Amino acid sequence: MWSFPGGTPNSSTIQNPTVSYAAAGFYTVSLTVDDGNGPTTKVDSAHVSIVANPVMPSVISGNITVCSNTTEAYSVTNTSGIFYTWTLPSGWTGSSTNNSISATTGITGGNVEVTADNICGSSAPRILTVSVTPQAVASFTSVNAGNTENFTSTSTNAISWSWDFGDASPLSTQQNPSHTYTSNATFNVTLCVSDGCDTVCTTQPITILTVGVNEFSGNTISIYPNPTKNKLFINGLFNDNTIENKEIKIIDVLGKVVFTSTVNSSLYTVDVSTFNKGLYFILIDNSKHTYKFIKE
Repeated sequence: MWSFPGGTPNSSTIQNPTVSYAAAGFYTVSLTVDDGNGPTTKVDSAHVSIVANPVMPSVISGNITVCSNTTEAYSVTNTSGIFYTWTLPSGWTGSSTNNSISATTGITGGNVEVTADNICGSSAPRILTVSVTPQAVASFTSVNAGNTENFTSTSTNAISWSWDFGDASPLSTQQNPSHTYTSNATFNVTLCVSDGCDTVCTTQPITILTVGVNEFSGNTISIYPNPTKNKLFINGLFNDNTIENKEIKIIDVLGKVVFTSTVNSSLYTVDVSTFNKGLYFILIDNSKHTYKFIKE
């Protein structure tokens, strides 16, 4: 006969009984057998050990705002006899059955979850919601105002800005700076922005043609009519010499050469009827002096 103090049933006469216990702990079990020559009893005070269902793990420790593609550590308080199952947001990697996990983040956030597990089953999950800092994208536009260029950052997710204007001048950390150039040239302007995790950069060429712009520029050059619709006349002396046999270039505000030729007389005519409307610059003999006219 079996005796199960604290169990249900508390006794049994079958050979191999099944018993349920309401609480975890150690229970005494006794078995009495009789072969016809008198009963024999066996008592075991540590034969049955009841394991409780696991409880929810402790609060998860770890960062709730992270950078993409970095390694983050998350953990809960360890409990003896428990193993853990971790679930990470989509795009993250890492695995562990311990009370801590090293996870490589993806580009999106989500829930870090963990359950406590034993032979009886799994607990309810403990959840920590984590966000990933959005990645910055660098971009900008600019508007020319003479020899001053007004820059506007059109970057996304940026929290800081660094401008290199391409002319060896000091960097600017303004979001939307203006910069005055002292010479005519094409400058490679670089904007670097940070999202708090990474820094990304973009570079664009900016052409300045308005430094020293003067219709006469100390040379007796006449450009007329200005503005013009069809014909543009160029007349006069350049560096005290006739403009004949000098190379002439016409450049638009984007720095594109739209016309080039060699002057064949002291009064030179350019047909601009097919030009787009706007401001144009004339360079004679690759001089640093620039002349301007408007096509209507």
